[in-house]
Amino acid sequence: MPYKKKQYTYQYVLRDNVQTLANYVLDKQKELHFNVPGVPIKRNDDTATREYILNMTPEQRKELGINKSTLWCIQIHALVYPEEPTRR
Repeated sequence: MPYKKKQYTYQYVLRDNVQTLANYVLDKQKELHFNVPGVPIKRNDDTATREYILNMTPEQRKELGINKSTLWCIQIHALVYPEEPTRR
C-alpha cells in the first residue's frame, strides 16, 4: 500500500503508528497524528449470490456452519447496500 510516497506492507504502517504513539506518550512529540491509508478491496459478486444469501433457509445455514447472527448481518448488508458487493 502507498505510505509516505513509497510502497509498504500494512504491518509496517501499523508499527510506524505504534512508534508514533509511543513517542507521544513519552513526550518526544507534541502532537499525535496517525497516518493510516485506505485499503481498496475489489469484489465482484453477482446477483445470484446475493439472492442465495437473502433466501437462505435455516437448514442451509446450519449445513454451511453459519451462525444465526452472522447470516442476519450478511442479509442486512445485502438489503441495505445492494450496489456494493457482498462479503464472502
